[in-house]
Amino acid sequence: MNVKKKMQDQRILCKNIESKNCFIVCQVLQTPCLRACKEVSMNSVPLKIVFVAACFLVLSSCATKKNAPLKTASTPKPARIGMKQVGIASWYGDPYHGRKAANGEIYDMNTFTAAHKSLPFETWVRVKNLSNNKTTEVRITDRGPFVAGRIIDLSRASATQIELIRPGTAKVRIQVIRAPRHPRKLRVTSNTL
Repeated sequence: MNVKKKMQDQRILCKNIESKNCFIVCQVLQTPCLRACKEVSMNSVPLKIVFVAACFLVLSSCATKKNAPLKTASTPKPARIGMKQVGIASWYGDPYHGRKAANGEIYDMNTFTAAHKSLPFETWVRVKNLSNNKTTEVRITDRGPFVAGRIIDLSRASATQIELIRPGTAKVRIQVIRAPRHPRKLRVTSNTL
């Protein structure tokens, strides 16, 4: 069957119809004759079903799943004793002093703690300032630093020990000296259910 005959058949089929929404239906159905398309009936049940199905497909492709899992930080890999990393360290104190750290405890800038992006909480690391060879040992209790190129954020006490306070940042080498003894267990209370 040639195209000319198909177009004639469509015109005959759509001859006596009057709907303003027909053009949309024809775009969805991709019929070859737009003039005939303008005459397609929205009163016929099969075309209504096709129109509703097409609208549903278009709208559902833009939707997100209600129960889709949120992207969260992956569970840190176990720390290997002796593992080393070299990079820039910084320190943090106020206004974080007295606020809750990522592991749930209250941050105290006068203790020997630190923030690391991926080491498990309760991991102990030795931090060596490569410009003066001073060292300190800190426990990982928080996440960070959130500045590109930095590998660890030290508490004020540990930064003071390796003379990092005045310059603010320094090149350091960190080495894992003790892995966490037990993975942190979540306590379930009636408030969390």
